[in-house]
Amino acid sequence: MPRLAHKATDTLPPDAMRLMIAGFRDRKTYRAIARDLAEIGQPVPERTIARRAIEFRRDQSRREGAREQVHNLVAAMKANDLSAAEMVQALAMQALLDDPAAFSEQDPLRVQFQGLMAEEVRIKKRKQELAEQRLALDTQKYRAQQDREDRARAAIDELAKKDLRGESLTTTDIDRIRAIYGLREAAA
Repeated sequence: MPRLAHKATDTLPPDAMRLMIAGFRDRKTYRAIARDLAEIGQPVPERTIARRAIEFRRDQSRREGAREQVHNLVAAMKANDLSAAEMVQALAMQALLDDPAAFSEQDPLRVQFQGLMAEEVRIKKRKQELAEQRLALDTQKYRAQQDREDRARAAIDELAKKDLRGESLTTTDIDRIRAIYGLREAAA
């Protein structure tokens, strides 16, 4: 629910608000910030600036805490090899535990949709992993086939040289050919 303008700084133009916030970030004194605002035609009492500084620091602290929590969640996700769907479920449970009334205000279809989207991401990731595994296996099979063909060509070349010299095939030659093609039968 939007807050009614009840503070002097609620009606400040955006450029004056940016100036005041920049003063907070630069750790200027309240008097210096009030002087800067007065210079641009927006006089604000020092005590109002002091109240806003307290609010600003509280909000900054809350945002920093949220940033740290997200960082910790991502680290936990990586360390425990959790999927996006599992993280969404964990975050939803945490939000429910933190504020049970918050979910009563949520659109259940939207929450379900987000869960489904996270599950879709998990499935796509798994499909990608399977495709990569399939590619690795196909590459391995191709290399094994290439190796076998290379050994067969070498054996054929050697047998052709033997034939040119007028030598006959030996049992060792035949066993080597059978081994290349995976036919490990005893010579008859």
